[in-house]
Amino acid sequence: MYACDPPRNYDAVVVGSGPGGLAAALRLANEGLGVLVLEKDSRAGGTILSYPRSGSLVPRGPLGYANVHLVRKALESVEARPPVTYTRLRYLLLDEEGPIPLSLPFGELALRLASAFPGEGGIADFFEDLRRLYQKLGDGLPPSGMEVEEEWRDPFNRASKLIGNSRLRRLLLSMGSPEPYAAPLLVSSWNLVAERGVFRPDGGTDSLAFSLLEKTTVNDPSPSGPGSPGPPARGRLVLLTSCPVEEISVIGGKVKGVKARGRDIPCGTVISNADVKTTLLRLLPQRALEPEHRRFLEVRRLSPSLCQVCLEADARCVDLSPFQEAEVLMETRPLSELAGSDERASYRALRNLQDSPLEIALLPSRGVPSSRSIAVLLRSPSRWEDYLPFRPAPGHRRPTYLALKREIARIMTERASYLLPGLQQGSRVLDVATPLTFEERGGRWQGAAAGWSWADAGSHTWGVELVLTPVEGLYLAGHQAFSTMVAGGVPTALLTGLRAAEYALAGRGPAPLRPF
Repeated sequence: MYACDPPRNYDAVVVGSGPGGLAAALRLANEGLGVLVLEKDSRAGGTILSYPRSGSLVPRGPLGYANVHLVRKALESVEARPPVTYTRLRYLLLDEEGPIPLSLPFGELALRLASAFPGEGGIADFFEDLRRLYQKLGDGLPPSGMEVEEEWRDPFNRASKLIGNSRLRRLLLSMGSPEPYAAPLLVSSWNLVAERGVFRPDGGTDSLAFSLLEKTTVNDPSPSGPGSPGPPARGRLVLLTSCPVEEISVIGGKVKGVKARGRDIPCGTVISNADVKTTLLRLLPQRALEPEHRRFLEVRRLSPSLCQVCLEADARCVDLSPFQEAEVLMETRPLSELAGSDERASYRALRNLQDSPLEIALLPSRGVPSSRSIAVLLRSPSRWEDYLPFRPAPGHRRPTYLALKREIARIMTERASYLLPGLQQGSRVLDVATPLTFEERGGRWQGAAAGWSWADAGSHTWGVELVLTPVEGLYLAGHQAFSTMVAGGVPTALLTGLRAAEYALAGRGPAPLRPF
């Protein structure tokens, strides 16, 4: 990899080195094209790459992924070696009725819920519907051309016919998220978490990044200039880090290249692994999109962002027994209920954090595991707009931001300590990330954790493809390039990258943005 000194004369430029961008770049290079990947971060790999903190690897994105067979197939298609061994991540939801394991086959799960909610006879029918719909869907990759069944277009109405208890309906329709899912994502999420399983590769999702980067890194600098690889050989792939793309150049509705670090890099094909809104609303010149296309994108809702806290704790001081049943704990009860107090935090961001669901996970050790020290990851959905008062300008923070992060760590640790007694007294904070972090460092529009809103994206279809764009020669890759992640986030990112490469090789497009 090279520091940013962009060369010229590439067949294609890929913006971003997440799994979708790398898969697209490898596919194009395997077909004999000269490909340049530009990554704004100092390290390649996107949000599947963790960052080190005191002997632990702290994830910036997912803890694992579902549909391992799709990931393996995608990697093998670009001659990358997939991870060999995996650990299934079991999820345990802590609700008013007590602990409810989510990672069980539907039959067992229905029995556990029926025990927690006596008198509810429609639970088994609910899950049987989910199984039937998902089997009908297959892998569910857009465009499937399938519409959601009429009675499932509004999952709340369907659930209301089967389930009387409002708390149980909420659990079934949201799985602990802050808002209920639209039907396609609801069906796929339950099937993936409960029936198929979510898996973490040994070594974390970093191992997936390393699989893709193994053939990507170039180690022989060209003598043509300091830091510059020079013109590419056919089929060569060059990756430049710390090299943010400032603009995608468009003339007459066609891509003409990109601008990075003030330099123009001409090419006729650009595949953007940046999210859809960043690509089309920020990187494209405003004139390149019709006003109706801009309006369409501007009003599309996104999922909430995250607050994330990483703690180092002494395993001898903390009760870790809840992790005997699951790797990921999900607490849905608000802090005021746990603490028996209605005391509210001073800032809106902190007040919302007190009431949001909390996810707790143990992180795998980096290197030789320690019998004493453990790393605990805390995550909670947060609204990006609550944090804007602390940012006077992009990349800058007000003096009160540091105190805010301390309060975030205190509140989230206090909540987690009700499940893991001793955690609050026996831990120290390694890292705190807010929606501003996920936006600026993670490259996510408004820090969105999962892209399009869980509630309304693709609500009546099994997914809309957004890989083709209204600009000739511009293609989208990544988890937002399908409107609904019915295959899971990581598989979606890889498969959209491969599809973008296929379309580029075939010269497909342009195409209007399809509503969803």
